Amino acid sequence: ERRSRRGKLFFGCSAYPDCDFVLWRRPVDKACPDCGQSYLVEKVTKKSGTQWICDGENCQYMEPADSTEAVKA
Repeated sequence: ERRSRRGKLFFGCSAYPDCDFVLWRRPVDKACPDCGQSYLVEKVTKKSGTQWICDGENCQYMEPADSTEAVKA
């Protein structure tokens, strides 16, 4: 968990900045059952509350969040 120059929160791997893998949403340590992506990301909306969604390009997988399994990057 880090902050950008403008103060926006982002998530990078432990080797950041040598590694350029970053996410704007909090990663969850759970694989996507549809496409096999190794993680899901946490999405929070007023309408639906907190959901876990797949970050894969063509995958639309979504499930309600179980906040006990959320993991910081």
